[in-house]
Amino acid sequence: MVDASLVLDAIVAVSIAAGALFTIYQLQIMARDRQTEFIMRVSEFVCSEEFQKPLCKLWATKAEDSEALEKEVSYTGLSMIADYFDALTDLVERGLLKEDLIRGQYNYAALWDKIKPWVLPMRAKYPYIYTGFEEMAKRHA
Repeated sequence: MVDASLVLDAIVAVSIAAGALFTIYQLQIMARDRQTEFIMRVSEFVCSEEFQKPLCKLWATKAEDSEALEKEVSYTGLSMIADYFDALTDLVERGLLKEDLIRGQYNYAALWDKIKPWVLPMRAKYPYIYTGFEEMAKRHA
């Protein structure tokens, strides 16, 4: 005959294992939901007129030096674009955002090529400015 305490111990062990598996599953769903929500919030900002105006100007310009870029796009617009993409790379580096989520949405290499003539002269004074943006562009080239 089977000892009742062994059966109860087995039931408890299976219950604990099932609870742990359920918890892990729920945490994975929550993590995926947080990533989705973050991407949707990021997309709202990028799709705003305030962001799109300078971004469209940057894509359209033929300017190839800092002064010409500032004249065509504006210092504020260029700063907003560079800050935004550098901040996203910072989130990736900290492990708060998966790189493949932004890789599929943004062409870092092409954006970097457009804005690089504006950023590089600033590095004489601020050596580490927008280095994350540049590194992400290199990885996506």
